[in-house]
Amino acid sequence: MNDPKDRYKNCTEDEKKFWNSMNEEFKNSKFYEEGLRIVPDTYDGFEEDVKRIVKEIQERQEKNKK
Repeated sequence: MNDPKDRYKNCTEDEKKFWNSMNEEFKNSKFYEEGLRIVPDTYDGFEEDVKRIVKEIQERQEKNKK
């Protein structure tokens, strides 16, 4: 996926390090799925991304019910 968003644009260097370390921890968890990542909630467009992702998850769950 080629995503041009700079999710760390509104972060300080220390915040960027924090979020990257959280992402590495997540990759080692039992909840990790390929393609998922932890990102800060301060980037431009975060709310729109959340709405889109929730909609995709709901659609996938509905599809799996059938």
